[in-house]
Order: sequence, then C-alpha cells, then structure tokens
Amino acid sequence: MDFHFPAHKVGDKLFNTVTDWNSYRLDNQNQTFTSRIRLRITQDRKKLRVSMDRVRFDGIKPAGLFSFLRRFVRACNDSNVLEGKALYLVGSFLTGAAATRFNKILPDTAGHIPGRTVVLFPEAVHWPLVNYADSITLNQAVSDVNRASLGTHEVPDAFAARLLDLGEACGNVYGEDPLEMAFIQGLPKHLQVDAQQYNLQFTEHTLQQLASFTQGKHEQVKALQ
Repeated sequence: MDFHFPAHKVGDKLFNTVTDWNSYRLDNQNQTFTSRIRLRITQDRKKLRVSMDRVRFDGIKPAGLFSFLRRFVRACNDSNVLEGKALYLVGSFLTGAAATRFNKILPDTAGHIPGRTVVLFPEAVHWPLVNYADSITLNQAVSDVNRASLGTHEVPDAFAARLLDLGEACGNVYGEDPLEMAFIQGLPKHLQVDAQQYNLQFTEHTLQQLASFTQGKHEQVKALQ
C-alpha cells in the first residue's frame, strides 16, 4: 500500500533521513480497525504504558520526539499491535499542546470524520515529525553519541547503557552496529583492542554482550593494578 505525504524539506540530509515516516513503520502494518479490535484497545493501552515507562511527548521539548517515537514503535512491536490500532493509541502518549493539536485532526474510533487529516498510522507519525522535529536538537544528539566515552569512574556496562540512551535521542540514525562502533571508540586504548577482536570474532552479538565481555576485561585490569 502506498502513502503520499507532503514533503518536509530541510537542508540537512541526516535530518531528512530521520524524519522519514517509513522508518517508523510497525511490524504489523495492517490498517484495519474493526469493532473487535476496538474492544481490546484499552488492554493494549495498558500494556504499552508499561513498556513506555511513563514516556510522553508534550511538544514543548522537541529533544524528546525522536526517542519517543522509537520507544512507541518498539512497544507496539513487542505487544504485536497493528498499525490500524496504533493510530488510536499514539494519542494516549501525547500530552499538553501536542495532544490537543493531535486530537483535532484524528478521527474517532467510529471512523473517518470529514476534515480530519490523520486517518492512517504513517500519517500519525508523519504529523509530529513535520510539526515538532528540530534539526539543531538532532545534530546535538548525534554529536553526543560521537563524542561519548567511558567516564573516569564508569564501568563498561554502564557506558553501554548510557550510549543506548543517547542513541534513542537520535531517532533512527543509530542501529546496533553503529552503536557498537561508538562504544568501542569510546573505550580507553587498552580495552579497544580486545573489544575490536570480540566484535570481529563473534559477528552475531548485541551491544550488551559486547559490553559484558569488555566489563570482564576491565575488571581483570583493575585486579592487576
């Protein structure tokens, strides 16, 4: 199914990539919203609230938009929520001015209301990206990832967790592999070699597994000091 949206043109190529609604599609892209689905929407909303861990977007702080969308998409995929239902759930995690504006363009659960402009989940994602995305904030978030390094009193496991949080603020810029490279580059020289070797030897691993391996090496070095 094809969707057509008005272009959101900005000068920054990276910014255009992150504000592409295609990258926030759900695993289940079924747009159908039936009466049976409507009966289960409250239950799914409760599940998502647990996964979202009180994360909301109010429109006042654009810095939170990219991480909010990433968290919402992941929560929906984890709960197997289809896009037809997510359209009506995303508004539950908007507050303040963002919620007020969004509710004015969203059809009710009975179906489309003439004059409403958001009737599909991709449109619901596109709307905040057009209205609230901030290129300066995004570039700063990317810079924070690129400059991240292991703190003086920080252990590798904690550094990896911090890096994941920094990556969340960059929307869809960083996948697992780029974050692993940022993790390795942010390590002291004596840990970089071992981490790089692990990264090359074990191709199927997560950032957490790489961090756990590096944590062990870090503790070995500390024990010898």
